[in-house]
Amino acid sequence: MFSQVFRRRRPGSRGYWGVAAAVSAGSVLSVLIAWIGGAVAAEKGAVPVTQNYRRPRIAIIGGGIGGTSSAYFLRKLFGETAQIDLYNIGDIGGRTATIKLAGREYEAGGSIIHGRNKYLVDLVDQLGLSKRTKVPTSTGFHNGEEFVLTESKWNLVTVGKLVWRYGFDFFRLYQEVDAWMTQFEKIYTLQDEGKAFKTVEDMVDAMGGEAFINGTRDPLIPLLKSHGYSDRFIGEVVAAATRVSYGQFEDISVFAGMVGVAGVQPGLWAVHEGNYKVSEALLKESKANVYKSLVMSVELNSTSEPRETFIIHSVPWQQSYAEAKQKSKDRIEYDIVIVDIPQHGKPPMQHPINFAGFDAGSHVPSGPYPGEYRHTVANFIDGVPKASTFGLDNPESLPDSIIEVVEPKLRFRSLAKNFPVDVTPEEAAAKEGYVYKVFSTEPLDDEQVEALFETVKERTFVDWLAYPYYGTTDQIPPFELNPGVYYVNAIEWAASAIEMSVIGSKNAALLAHQYWTGQSSNDEEAKVEDKDEL
Repeated sequence: MFSQVFRRRRPGSRGYWGVAAAVSAGSVLSVLIAWIGGAVAAEKGAVPVTQNYRRPRIAIIGGGIGGTSSAYFLRKLFGETAQIDLYNIGDIGGRTATIKLAGREYEAGGSIIHGRNKYLVDLVDQLGLSKRTKVPTSTGFHNGEEFVLTESKWNLVTVGKLVWRYGFDFFRLYQEVDAWMTQFEKIYTLQDEGKAFKTVEDMVDAMGGEAFINGTRDPLIPLLKSHGYSDRFIGEVVAAATRVSYGQFEDISVFAGMVGVAGVQPGLWAVHEGNYKVSEALLKESKANVYKSLVMSVELNSTSEPRETFIIHSVPWQQSYAEAKQKSKDRIEYDIVIVDIPQHGKPPMQHPINFAGFDAGSHVPSGPYPGEYRHTVANFIDGVPKASTFGLDNPESLPDSIIEVVEPKLRFRSLAKNFPVDVTPEEAAAKEGYVYKVFSTEPLDDEQVEALFETVKERTFVDWLAYPYYGTTDQIPPFELNPGVYYVNAIEWAASAIEMSVIGSKNAALLAHQYWTGQSSNDEEAKVEDKDEL
């Protein structure tokens, strides 16, 4: 269906250790085969691992889910001999952090995982983690004056409400999202086959052709209107889904919008004791060395033999970016660099890296990439909501989650019960142990809190740049910044989610391994023939 709208011309792509020295008498044939293979690869301009005479030294910059899963996949691909160093200035887990309030921990960042997120589902099982106890909750859509839809505890009643207000639009969109996700899931087979992609456009093309490529930059709302969805449905249901997922609505892209809508479907889950536990377990499994240091620059060393190397200039992390800059820099040489921190914006919220010595043919940024990250504040409040603000008399009548479908005067996007990351089955059944999480663009001031809550025992907030602000640029950075240097966060500019970061990190690991061994990325072979399914 989407291909009918997006059938356009595709834009051009934007483009310390030695190998074992001892050779046993029985390995002469294998060495000869490796030498012949290396000679062939060298003729194609690649330097295979048999000619490197050392084990690979790999630097990962960033300790979020992308950086830690990169370390995990790199270890799987390169084996025990690779040296993997991870540079990170905060807690492991990055934007899957938790916050403490009222003596308990609560998800402050990426807090949900879709049931069809294959990598997260598999990793949680493989790493010995478990899913969090599910708490049944109700949701209501509020338009700033009244609730336009509230979920019932009876599924049939909720279905009746949806049909009465929106016709069959809700079910049509559900089917379209399901078909879209089926196309999306092709990436798992492609990566299992070793396919890697130097650009995000090539990756989404392999998933769903031009429909997916154009969907990374074209707005969702005009498309839905062209498909006959009602203004009411778009302005309430779709607005609620994209506002709670990405903090935006009007100009969100098709690709990000579909991920956002999928993010409010049934079957969502989280990791017991916190989603950051996945990053911690991945890092432990990878056996990477961790340095609490801020990477200031990556310098190309083109004189290194047999191939160029990269010099990381870093400083031990202090209390602030300004303090760290005053310290003397450490200098360590690497064969491969994986970048998992956004190269957009400026300090103190973000810390773009200075890339030095790269020639004009590379794709390393000369400064911050164009585009912005969405400023998001997660306010945590231990208190009782003020029902009258929402047109009701009793707080007990309020739904568990309230999503504003328009920007209200109080400037918040959602107000929802947030249960602790270690919620017990007993607490889940009784709906106990929760605080409220309120998403807003700025920290709530006293006046706003007083308007939203009858009583407040304790409150705090997390202020960060959570995900890209879709629509602020149509330029998506590439995965490969230079042969040997790979950018995981590029994938966020298609859509931001925990699973997206893991997909991006596996792609970066595959590119790094193919670069080191002299293999082809085979990304052109991964083009999907049946691109008109959606």
